[in-house]
Amino acid sequence: MTVGLIILNTAIGRVNGMSMLYDRLLLSDNYQTTSVKEYLNNLIEEIVDLSSGELKLTVKKQIDDVQLDAKILFPLGIIINELLTNILKYAFTGKDSGLIEVSLKEIEGEILLIVQDNGIGLPDRFEIDEQKGYGLMLIKMLAKQLGGNFTIGNHIGTKSTIKFSV
Repeated sequence: MTVGLIILNTAIGRVNGMSMLYDRLLLSDNYQTTSVKEYLNNLIEEIVDLSSGELKLTVKKQIDDVQLDAKILFPLGIIINELLTNILKYAFTGKDSGLIEVSLKEIEGEILLIVQDNGIGLPDRFEIDEQKGYGLMLIKMLAKQLGGNFTIGNHIGTKSTIKFSV
């Protein structure tokens, strides 16, 4: 996939994610909250379908069926879009198949989001605070906006974790 196509697919993913959320809110009885499970399942499938190309990809999702406010779902959807886009761009270089796992749990008033892959992992001496890429900067900023924290590290590929209170 060319760099231009990757950039275009990333932008399309962001727009589609917001559009999907608007649709869910407008079609529901409650205009402020929606099901995280339905929204994220659809968003993840759309991002993967749009960007996976020839890669044989398995996606495992374990998403609690919680209701969240749109003010939380917007940044959460963008975070997931950025994480999945980064995985699809970098994690499976030189591979013809891969596994992505997305887990979102609500535990005692806190949301724990874990997105991990079984790809090539992060480069040696990877330091998140030294990264200049737009995607990771956006993820860190949105996690902070949610009042949470973002960590990323090697774990049978790459594992990203975001935790915040609701």
